[in-house]
Amino acid sequence: MSNKSCNNIKILPRNQKTILSCENMTIGYEDQVVLSDLSFDVKEADYISILGENGSGKSTLVDLIPRYHDVC
Repeated sequence: MSNKSCNNIKILPRNQKTILSCENMTIGYEDQVVLSDLSFDVKEADYISILGENGSGKSTLVDLIPRYHDVC
């Protein structure tokens, strides 16, 4: 299957390799839960954005990718 283009929007084949996966993750500090029951997959060539209010866990989520925070 080749890449198709329509009005400058690229449609990629759906068989892209998953490069980051998260299932049912809950993150918190001490007694405060910051992210609860979070699940997602990021595939090659995906564009993602992380939006939320101050203190909603955006930086914490991004810090998990290079393992600045360890998960059990």
